[in-house]
Order: sequence, then C-alpha cells, then structure tokens
Amino acid sequence: MLNRALLVSMLFGVLAPLATAIPLLDAAKSRKELTQEVLVLTNAERAKFKLPPLTYETRLEKAAQWMAEDMAINNYFAHVDSLDRSIGQRVPSFGYTNYQTLRENIAAGYPTAAQVVEGWMNSPSHRKAILCDKVKHLGVGFYFDDESKYKWYWVQEFGREQ
Repeated sequence: MLNRALLVSMLFGVLAPLATAIPLLDAAKSRKELTQEVLVLTNAERAKFKLPPLTYETRLEKAAQWMAEDMAINNYFAHVDSLDRSIGQRVPSFGYTNYQTLRENIAAGYPTAAQVVEGWMNSPSHRKAILCDKVKHLGVGFYFDDESKYKWYWVQEFGREQ
C-alpha cells in the first residue's frame, strides 16, 4: 500500500522513473482540479450531442463529496449511503431542496478523471445521466483512500431546481 510520502517521493524524487507504471499520477492533483476536470469532460460529452453545458453547483458538490468520502471510509460501493439514504434523501440535506430532477453517477477504481468519465460514457445508465436533458447543474466528489477496497471514489450529482 502506498502512503502519501512514498507517492511524493516517487513522483518527485529518486524513484520518479517508476511513477509511470503506477496509476496514481492524478493523486498529485488537488481534488478541486480533478472535479473541475470531470465537469469539463462531462460538458464535452454533452456538447457532442448538442446539449447545453452543466453549471457547477456547490450544494451538489458537497453532497457528492460527502458520498465519495462515505463510500471510501466505510469501504462500500452503492447508491444508498451508510446512513441508508438514497440520493433523494441525501442531497436535500446539503441545501439542494427545491429540486425537480436528480441523477447520480458513482464509480470506483478509476485513477483519473478522464478514465472515470470514459467509464461512465461506456455504461448505458451512467451515460443516460450525463446526457440527460432535464438536468442543469452538476456537483462532483472525489476521494482517494489507499486503505479502501477501490482506492479512488467518484460521484456525480446532477440536478435541476424548480
């Protein structure tokens, strides 16, 4: 198991040549950089289908981030969280209460933003959420936990308010 100190030394120190063999390179990016990259890639996919871009929504981001952390810390992978809440119960607790539409994508095990968006686009149900013409907002969560089963956890929360 890699800890952060070893990762930093591999990326920037004596062991740097080995870093290319380890899919942790995105771990050097900040969470904000990764979530913004997912937004850009998601909107690029929507543009291919002449759909309007999604606006980043901080309340949805908070819900998505909480979910990503919850899955990693509690070592599970599901749309129902550790408090037994579905998206319709969870998202309002982060202030997104007047919603008309909600969608959620989760993924685990993808080390980069590009890989996770590609994975979602290759899955019919996840692709449907990304290309949903009823949503206007997106919040993205990402969490890395070397001690968890899948290590990389990603969540997209899509919404539209009334």
